[in-house]
Amino acid sequence: LRSRGRSPRTAVRALRLPMPPRQHAAAAADAWARERYGSAKRTGRRLRPAAASDLDVTEALLASIGEGDSSVAQVAKLARTLGRLHDPTIAQLAGVRERDLHKWCAKQPWRQSLPAELYAFSMQKFTAASDRDCGTAMAVGVHYCILPHELFASVAAYSAELWQFLFGNAAELQEWWQSAAERARSTADGGPWCTAAADCSSGLGHCIPIGIHGDDAGGHANEKVTVVTWGSVAVARSTLDSRFVFTMLKGSEAPAEAGLRSILRVLAWSLNALAEGTWPAADESGRPFDANHHPGRAKLAGRPLVQPAILAGPDAAVATACPGAALPAAAGGDAASVVKGIWSEMRGDWKFLKEALGLKRNYGVNGEMCHRCRASNGRGRSGLDDKLIYTNFGRKDHVRTTRENPAEWMAAAMAAADPMPLLSIRGFSVDRVFFDIMHCMDLGVFQHAMASALAELTGAAPGFQAVSMFPGADLNARLAAATVHYRTWCRNRRLERRAPKFNQRWVKGPWPEVSQLQAKAAEMRTNLVPWFADVCAAVAAEHGMHGHVRAKMFSAFVRIDEACRGCSSRFLAAAAAEELEFNMERALKLYNALAAEAVNYGNALWRLRPKLHACTHIGFDHGGTNPRWVHCYADEDMAGRMKRLYKKCHGATAPWRALQRYMIMVGLRWARSAAEAAQNRCTNGG
Repeated sequence: LRSRGRSPRTAVRALRLPMPPRQHAAAAADAWARERYGSAKRTGRRLRPAAASDLDVTEALLASIGEGDSSVAQVAKLARTLGRLHDPTIAQLAGVRERDLHKWCAKQPWRQSLPAELYAFSMQKFTAASDRDCGTAMAVGVHYCILPHELFASVAAYSAELWQFLFGNAAELQEWWQSAAERARSTADGGPWCTAAADCSSGLGHCIPIGIHGDDAGGHANEKVTVVTWGSVAVARSTLDSRFVFTMLKGSEAPAEAGLRSILRVLAWSLNALAEGTWPAADESGRPFDANHHPGRAKLAGRPLVQPAILAGPDAAVATACPGAALPAAAGGDAASVVKGIWSEMRGDWKFLKEALGLKRNYGVNGEMCHRCRASNGRGRSGLDDKLIYTNFGRKDHVRTTRENPAEWMAAAMAAADPMPLLSIRGFSVDRVFFDIMHCMDLGVFQHAMASALAELTGAAPGFQAVSMFPGADLNARLAAATVHYRTWCRNRRLERRAPKFNQRWVKGPWPEVSQLQAKAAEMRTNLVPWFADVCAAVAAEHGMHGHVRAKMFSAFVRIDEACRGCSSRFLAAAAAEELEFNMERALKLYNALAAEAVNYGNALWRLRPKLHACTHIGFDHGGTNPRWVHCYADEDMAGRMKRLYKKCHGATAPWRALQRYMIMVGLRWARSAAEAAQNRCTNGG
């Protein structure tokens, strides 16, 4: 089925149709046979016996489980109906139940690229006795995860080509670290991480820069499920090949802070083992591995996670740098021969950063609301003309002089009574914790800017006459004219359009806002903002000075995106960085001017939110890193995929069944990638 350009889901699509699965399976098999014989007749070639590689049915059935399309029972029924294919693997799958499926998968060759088992650890969880009358009952429970250092090692043992594809080969690592060092030298305020990248020598080993991400996704009964992922940032790959799931935690399983602390403690422990490049000798609590406690892991303690030969080759002399604190040398050998994974960055929305790092200064408090500087939201203060108000968006404003020193920030955070576990990661630095441009700008500033502009352009805002570009007798007619203009604009530029037609939900107020139900973040950035820039520029004169300010603001937002997109790497060139900073300052100041004018006239437009202040740190304190390369689009995609898997599992078993299904999904994918890489090497005489 795959060789004929069909999705693996085609093999199980019959399960979602009204007729019985057995009839559909027989019909699917007959249709495949007719297509196969017809293709052979048309091409004039001899028809050879059917093989499992031709059908790829087993992979399609397993992929339907791993991707959350079908249950194990449904797949077993279809496998039994496909017994006529005389494939022993399908016959085995037909008799496997949910409780035995993953034991069976662990014995399959394609599964060997992943750890043999999930890692189980203890944490405080709610019990079934919790109710409103007796209060909340707590007990020590078990949670599960896929340890980063074990996945790092298992992929290397399975296939060197696959490991280099997922984490980076010698040339890619060299290019990444050289770019980091170059930007550190050209960035006067790059922080300790960039300074270390520029100054330290090549004797610290082959370092894979690691990024982590966390976010909430909907799960059972609309409960939030926290998804934590990690991956190499030295390469740019698709979502499934660059975001590796660590664990998932449903909100109703454990208290929010205590549960997050438990899983992040294990993550920090595993990342520190990855930073040393050797198998740990004790668990996250400090208990040594022995014959009674993880005996398999006890046998591996102290051994290298990855053999240095995995980066062997003519270009294997990689001059790497270590961000943050210095790493210890490998026991009994040269440190440069140890392959390591070094924490490099942390991504996520402001909410996750607040919870994961225990930020006392955040968007929800009164007064000082930023952990990177002393900016204030003005609540409870005597006036709004204070130099620390967050709406001072200039690069040379007084609030910019109050930025936190990363070393002092770290010292204060570690001096707290109970510091968050992530702070103990080797080389952790707050200047590598990024505000996400997708959440702050695409799903923050743009949501209010576009709604306010559309309200003014169509005459929905008080005191504004509708522009001539959108004629109509009433508001609905003018919104319809704007819809036609937008669709024509997208069609002329061959842009894919996803947003529905404009209606009064886009402009209703006070404080109109474009929700994600009306337009996704990607369309706001790539389609709607450039369209607003063109429209506002064309009709600027009709609204006087206000119209010109609005047009210049949207133009600056477009130039911000162009400056980021123009760089093909994770690090900005000096000219692109200056373009980004100049236009970010310009766009935010113009937005603030529009908001001030709206306040003077009593209009509830151009809402000011703390996300605008976060944009100043994105634009001015990036340390040479391209904000469009550390955004969370792919991370959100991965969280959505895991939400789909989680919802297909029973609530009681979802914490580990969802991870097991994820391992099926990526195990099949990576086995195929490794086979293709090996075949290409043989074809090229390697």
